[in-house]
Amino acid sequence: IGTMCLCLSGWISIPAEYGGNSNGAECVFPFSYKGHTYYTCTNKFEIRGRYWCATTGSYDKDKQWSFCADTKPASCVFPFKFRNKSYSSCTKEGSFDGQLWCATTPDYDKDSSWKGCSLQEYGGNSNGQPCWFPFTFNNQTFDACTNEDDNGEKNGGYWCSTTPNYDEQKLWSFCADTNLRSGESCVFPFTYNGKSYTSCTSVGTVNWKYWCSLTSNYNTDRQWKYCEPSGRNESFLVLHKVLYSGHGQQEQQWKRHRLESFQFSILCSFVSIFRFP
Repeated sequence: IGTMCLCLSGWISIPAEYGGNSNGAECVFPFSYKGHTYYTCTNKFEIRGRYWCATTGSYDKDKQWSFCADTKPASCVFPFKFRNKSYSSCTKEGSFDGQLWCATTPDYDKDSSWKGCSLQEYGGNSNGQPCWFPFTFNNQTFDACTNEDDNGEKNGGYWCSTTPNYDEQKLWSFCADTNLRSGESCVFPFTYNGKSYTSCTSVGTVNWKYWCSLTSNYNTDRQWKYCEPSGRNESFLVLHKVLYSGHGQQEQQWKRHRLESFQFSILCSFVSIFRFP
């Protein structure tokens, strides 16, 4: 997206940022904006939904920006070929500054089309709010990002709902590029912010969804995925009915609790002994 140059021979950048108060100056990635780091163009807080970028390393400090050349961000394509090697995730290979990137076509060597990888959800009509898993879309349940559109066709852009039911709320974000790796296993133990983890964790998330690193050090490689329900110490959602009084009558309400696997095992043992009405 934009003219993010990795300064390697053979890399092709896309010109034509325009407007803004920088008169179309080139994007600078990554840039900081309101305490967040952006590796791609964003449409956050742009009332017409157009994508923009900072033209210095810190928008918060310099307030300089341009509209991006692309109005819709490209998506990573996995696997892709780079220098005759296949990659199934974002890579730092070939990047002089160590930034993660991906190809936006199956063959970079042929098309030279690429983007910097986003490390968090971005864009959509939720302005980059975190994914909510599982979510309902077209009356189906999704436990991971999808590239299906409303007609059930795969359009290449991975997205997720940011509420439990997309069919009702219609709120969504593009998925973090580093969370599109499929079929990969969690690596235990892994290090995150100086602490070692031997199981999936919800630390660092705002939606309490459990995740794991795909390498031994998340802070170094930034490769991760949400844990599957079978993941080690993954959380389970347990529903139970609660009776409460309201306006002189008793009503039933479902409440949701998140229990870790060992708690879930204890619950299952308890249920096997006692029967609930």
